[in-house]
Amino acid sequence: MDIDFLLRAVQAAKVKYIDETWGNFRYLEGTKSVEDAKSGQGQKRYQKLLQNYRKKLPFFLQLYMLVLVRVTYFYRHPQDIIPSFRQKVQSIFSN
Repeated sequence: MDIDFLLRAVQAAKVKYIDETWGNFRYLEGTKSVEDAKSGQGQKRYQKLLQNYRKKLPFFLQLYMLVLVRVTYFYRHPQDIIPSFRQKVQSIFSN
């Protein structure tokens, strides 16, 4: 299954979490997944796909996702909190 299919499916279905592995995957030479992984395009494609689906969400869910992504990022990279805050403040006062 690909991420685009999963994102479309959860929009149309009532989803229930089940803590089980139902499948697996493998990389095959010559496929888009392998070529994207080698070139670094896979992450860019994934982020663009998520961005497109987030735009379709209601406003409050968009806001929730924005906060969730930022909190998760800074939880994993606490050293970036102060530089990010400093950059935001500087950009506000430089205008």
